[in-house]
Amino acid sequence: VMRYKGVDVLLKALTEIELDFKLTIAGACNDRTLAREIEHLIDTHPRRESICWIDRYIEEAEMASLFRGAHALVLPYRKIEQSGVCLLYTSD
Repeated sequence: VMRYKGVDVLLKALTEIELDFKLTIAGACNDRTLAREIEHLIDTHPRRESICWIDRYIEEAEMASLFRGAHALVLPYRKIEQSGVCLLYTSD
């Protein structure tokens, strides 16, 4: 989880729309300032009970499981050239 990946943008957007969702944010954040910002956004989110952040390195087997259990993959990047995440489990 890095600032350019836009997790904060997604969390803010999900406060502005009425949508039933369960959100899993998967990945470690080494930027402690950003981590505190994200934790605050989650803690104060009106749907905080529907948001889970796995703030650690995700092993490949666990990542595959997360992908299989998902209905959608959201990549709210501020800037992106390419993303390996999109290509990882699309053939399963």
